[in-house]
Amino acid sequence: MACLLGATPARADCADPRDLLLGDSIADRMRAAAQADGFAVIARNGAQLAWTTRQPVGCVADLVLVIGTNDLRDLRTPEQARDYVAHVAAAIAQWRPRRALWVTPSCFDPARNPVLSRGGALLHAALPGFPTGARQALLDGQAGGCPSVPAGDGVHPDPALAARWWRDALARLRADAPAASGQAGATGPSAPR
Repeated sequence: MACLLGATPARADCADPRDLLLGDSIADRMRAAAQADGFAVIARNGAQLAWTTRQPVGCVADLVLVIGTNDLRDLRTPEQARDYVAHVAAAIAQWRPRRALWVTPSCFDPARNPVLSRGGALLHAALPGFPTGARQALLDGQAGGCPSVPAGDGVHPDPALAARWWRDALARLRADAPAASGQAGATGPSAPR
C-alpha cells in the first residue's frame, strides 16, 4: 500500500468537523480499528473513486481515503494513471479536509492478479505526480517487491494486517501532516519491520 499525504487550510464554514475513513473493501476491513480511534467510516466492497465522490462527506477534519484497487482494472496507459492521480487530488480538494492521507495499492502479485498488477504498476509510476508534492510510502513496510497479503484472494488483508495498516496510516497522518497550515506533508519509504 502506498500513501500520499497533504494538508489544506482549515475550513471556516466547518464548525464541527469529523474524522473520516472513506473507501473500498480494504477500508471496510479497517473499520473497527478506525472507529476505535473515533473515525466515522463510509466504506463499501467494490467501491471506486467515482462512488466516493458521491458520498455525503460533510465537514471533515482528518480524512483517510482508501481507494484505488477497484479502479486499477481500468488503467491501461500511463496517461490514464496520471489522470486518475489528478482525479484523486481533486476529490480530496473538494472535501477540503484539514489533513488528508490517500492510501492506495502499490503492487499485486502478477501470477495471482495480472490485471491488478499491471494497473498497480502504472499507478505506482504516476504517484510522484500527486499535486501535493507528497512522496509515496509503503504501509506494509516492504521497500520493494510485492508483499504477500495474508488473504485467500491476495488483495484483502486479514483483520490483524488491516488493523496494522490502519495504525500506520493514522500515525503518518497525524505525525507528518501539519494541521491547518496549508503546507503539504510528505512521507518517505518506511523501514522494513
